Amino acid sequence: MISPYAERSEASGVSRLFLSNRGNNRFSAMLKTSGKRFLRFNLVGAIGVGVQLALLTLLNRFFGLNYLWATGAAVSITVWHNFAWHERFTFYDRVCDRTARTASAIAARFLKFNLLTGLISIGGNILLMHWLRGHFRLPLTAAAVLAIGVCGLFNYMANDCLVFRRANDRIRL
Repeated sequence: MISPYAERSEASGVSRLFLSNRGNNRFSAMLKTSGKRFLRFNLVGAIGVGVQLALLTLLNRFFGLNYLWATGAAVSITVWHNFAWHERFTFYDRVCDRTARTASAIAARFLKFNLLTGLISIGGNILLMHWLRGHFRLPLTAAAVLAIGVCGLFNYMANDCLVFRRANDRIRL
């Protein structure tokens, strides 16, 4: 039996998932907002990639720091940079009310952001750089871009669900 949420195309025989109430404005508004937020997140991430790669190159090639230590330092600085952008650009609609703009609320988000994003970014980047550069011998920049991309997906989920959630939202894992 076909689910009430599935529609079978006669021509192709392929099931297509759809919502029974396609005109639900709240759902479509949520998708539109989530899509825009994801694009803003990736724009900030792209700027952060530039910051991270510039710092990585500077620390590794010009100051002679080992690539793993340089990766850790570059990611740490980039995490701080990205928080400022996410606070004011990516998730601005979630932190614009008076209670979210208090010093203690910003400090709490900053701490959560640094713990989660720092753990994902620093741990993930160092682990992936160890594999990609150390074992697979990829060029430094190529390995860094791949590591950043993988960690970026996990960072978006963590930030959207845990760091910049609305005050009345429950944790959605």
